[in-house]
Amino acid sequence: MKSINISVVIPLYNKESTVFDSIQTVLSQKHQPHEIIIIDDGSTDNSLEEALKVKSSLVKIYSQKNAGVSSARNFGISKASCEYIAFLDSDDKWSENFLLVICGLINKYPDADVFATRFKQIYTNGKVKKSISFFDENVKDGLVFNYFERVSQGAKLINSSSLVVTKVAIESVNGFPEGINSGEDILTWARLACKYRIALSSDECVEVEVPMNVNDRSLRTHKFDDEVGRYLQKLLGHVECENKVYFQKYLSHWYEMRTIIFLQERHRVVAAKYWFKMLKYAPFRLRVWQMLVFLLLPVLFFEAVLKLRRR
Repeated sequence: MKSINISVVIPLYNKESTVFDSIQTVLSQKHQPHEIIIIDDGSTDNSLEEALKVKSSLVKIYSQKNAGVSSARNFGISKASCEYIAFLDSDDKWSENFLLVICGLINKYPDADVFATRFKQIYTNGKVKKSISFFDENVKDGLVFNYFERVSQGAKLINSSSLVVTKVAIESVNGFPEGINSGEDILTWARLACKYRIALSSDECVEVEVPMNVNDRSLRTHKFDDEVGRYLQKLLGHVECENKVYFQKYLSHWYEMRTIIFLQERHRVVAAKYWFKMLKYAPFRLRVWQMLVFLLLPVLFFEAVLKLRRR
């Protein structure tokens, strides 16, 4: 088994109540990282001071003017000295086995460049939602050959805190797209999935904090302009023929998420625009017609359904 050095990149913005604990979960790893690179993205609270409380020679802290999470991650990538890079958001946590499981994947699947484990989402109301296992119950890990097929069905296979990628691979897709304040990671995973093999473990090693609704997303606003959608449409032209149908369903799934967001924000006309794009890329997909029902019924009905699902 080869020796594996991993750089951990933690983008930080206004997470004073969580960042110290997040860093501690990295320091508690059974397989220790080579370095922990923290990029403070112009925090206006005490986040930087909390990060500075961590006493470890592994920790390297950099500061920049606020430019967004993608810029912070890309800055961290540029500072990383290892072949492999892990990402951890400053309000998420790893189990002590996370990097050990990742190293097992790296050794078992040397042709892969992207490695991930399952994760569970912890909502602000205390609800816990586990990611769906990609494999059969008795399968521990494997390569993902039908990424777009599964994610187009709503499966969340990769999260920014559950992934490790080779530096060569993440740099080849130009890292994370800057200037996009929502969905930038989705675009990055799509670019990686088009070019590289993904190895996935069924072990659940990550806790991801999730706000309950769009009103909780104080650090991001959803633009009417859909930059991610445009990038995904361009990417469609580079997808291999046998995967094009699944990628089109993936595009439809992206527009479904946009439809839901703008219904929640009570922008029905904008939501309708994205529904027509859902229809364009996957007209026979059941969710397309379910969303049409929500568009035609009063917004209060849609909000009631969402509340029931969140219980």
